Amino acid sequence: MKSLKCLLVKNITSVIFIYILSVSCLFLIGSQYYKDSTYNRVAQDTAIIYSNTLSLLHQYYSDEILPRAKASGAKTSLNYLDNDHDLPFPITFSNAFGQRLNKQLSDVSVEIYSQYPFENRKDRQLYDSQKSALTYFEQGNTEDIFKYEKMDSGEKNMITLITPIYMSKPCLNCHNAKSDYTGITWKDGDFRGVREISFPVSTENIFESDYTCLSVIVALLVSISGVFLVLPLVKQLKVSLKQSQSLMSELEFQACHDPLTKISNLNQLTKMMDLALKDSTSNNIGLLFIDLNKFKYINDTWGHAAGNRVLTRCAQTLKNMIKTEYTLARIGGDEFVIMIPNIIHDDETEQLASRITKAMTTTVDFNGLDISYSASIGHVVHTKAKTSADMLLSAADHEMYKNKNS
Repeated sequence: MKSLKCLLVKNITSVIFIYILSVSCLFLIGSQYYKDSTYNRVAQDTAIIYSNTLSLLHQYYSDEILPRAKASGAKTSLNYLDNDHDLPFPITFSNAFGQRLNKQLSDVSVEIYSQYPFENRKDRQLYDSQKSALTYFEQGNTEDIFKYEKMDSGEKNMITLITPIYMSKPCLNCHNAKSDYTGITWKDGDFRGVREISFPVSTENIFESDYTCLSVIVALLVSISGVFLVLPLVKQLKVSLKQSQSLMSELEFQACHDPLTKISNLNQLTKMMDLALKDSTSNNIGLLFIDLNKFKYINDTWGHAAGNRVLTRCAQTLKNMIKTEYTLARIGGDEFVIMIPNIIHDDETEQLASRITKAMTTTVDFNGLDISYSASIGHVVHTKAKTSADMLLSAADHEMYKNKNS
């Protein structure tokens, strides 16, 4: 034991040097692992943002653009590029946009494939990994698939995100038409295919970039200098994560809010109504359907900027008049809806409708002009067990038109 102590004392410099060098190596290895895991998280979040963006674009095209185009006489076709008057199907549009991303962002790969592809893609051969993904979701699994693959070059690794695509109500009419080649009667929520997005992850080597830090100075001052070396990297990664999370929050907000008035849109209203109908706190649910009178006249006379001014004023007025547990949404050009989840008094909707009618019979200043406007309101109260979101909206809409025409 004494000889060991003497040996340590005689070689104290070497012992300290070995100790500090060991701590340095452990520190750098740990920081490399932290960097890799954080870069992977950033890449995953970025892939999710791309996937959500494509999904929202698909939904917007299907719900907003295509119905208006069809009402004007346009039709959908697999060979839409051969005819200037034809439009692509929603999934074809989403896939074409993904291919454009492939060209514009060479590091990003977007693929959409299905167990029942369109006729013009039925000869496409799928990889085993793609077949496995289809089988995974066909078995009822709903969790997204994340893959991390190391590339042969070693400079970059690849993150792959695979998400399921399900049938929605707006798609059923086309897919259940007699001409549908699959012969399947599709239902809302049926699994239809997958969207696969691949995104690269940098594998920059922290040992190479910080080689000089392994000099004698780092070895002697590792306990202090090591911390300062990693701080810029940690700061950079935190900024990247914050930007990624901020973009994700913005996309989620846009998906459920009206861009002009910043209140809920129809999709968010429907979700809140479905939740309220499942809530057993009370038996009744109420709905107010509000439609501006002669709104087209305002747009035609003073322009759309004036119309937007009226809409934003109406949204603010309604927002100030309702309780926090109510849901206020703009569901159309000049149509607003208020959902009361739990009716306590039978005349609650009628009293609110009366107050809103008075508050909405007013004027708004636009470039020095006083523009008058008013609203017609329909209100209904239904028993939760005997109604649905669509039935409530239809009934309130009907009551609104009765009042407008009376």
